[in-house]
Parts: sequence; structure tokens; C-alpha cells
Amino acid sequence: MSEAREILDRAIRLWNDHDNSRWMDLFSDDATLTAPGFEGAGSEAVRMSYSLWQDAFPDCSARINSTYVDGDTVIQQGIFQGTQTGTFNAPERAPIDATNKKASVPFVNICTVRNGKINSWALYFDRAELVAQLGVGG
Repeated sequence: MSEAREILDRAIRLWNDHDNSRWMDLFSDDATLTAPGFEGAGSEAVRMSYSLWQDAFPDCSARINSTYVDGDTVIQQGIFQGTQTGTFNAPERAPIDATNKKASVPFVNICTVRNGKINSWALYFDRAELVAQLGVGG
């Protein structure tokens, strides 16, 4: 198994274990993160991304259905699931107060690994699907 694949598999395990500090340790100091409505770099962006989801969906998990590896690039396709029991501070929109509704949203990650750390993480998912499942409209 490639180093990049091992690191991304570990990232998903740590995400599902809700282990913030060990998850953050997998990222380089200048890692870039992108997602619908969000772009950032560095440890503060990594921390913000983690908190955004984990605070709003404290029982969340990610199930990976397929993984593709090409050198230092890993593409994962999976399902995010969780119950929104905390405020969701979604980028570029008003905070969404806890709805206590379950969400199950497909996603794709495209990540690169450099020098044993995640150097970039791009997350793709359907924001409209997520807010519809939370019952808050567009």
C-alpha cells in the first residue's frame, strides 16, 4: 500500500474516532483546504474545517466506498453521516442552529501527500442536498 493511501486511511480513522489533535498532525503546516464556500491554508484552516463539521455533527462519521491512488494523490468517494445537534457555521451563509436531523451526504476528497503529510485536501459535496436534509432550505 502506498504511503499516501496509508495516511488518508489513517485520516478517516482519526476523523471517525473524533481525534482532533492526531487528525491535525497529519497535515503539513502549509496545507491547503478547499470545499464548497471555503478556501484556506495552514493549521488554522485545518482546525476550522475539523471544528465546522465535528462541532455541528458530534456523532459524524465518514464511510469510504472507493479509493483511487496515483502516486502522491488519493481520491476517496464516500458518505458523510451525522446528526446535527450543534450549530453548523457553514461558510458563506448564516449559521444553522441545531436541527437534530440526520444527514447522509455523498462526497469526494482529492488529496495530495508530500513528505509524509497531507499537503492539500479538496472536498466536494452537494451543499443543497445537505441543507435540504437538515430542513433549512437553500
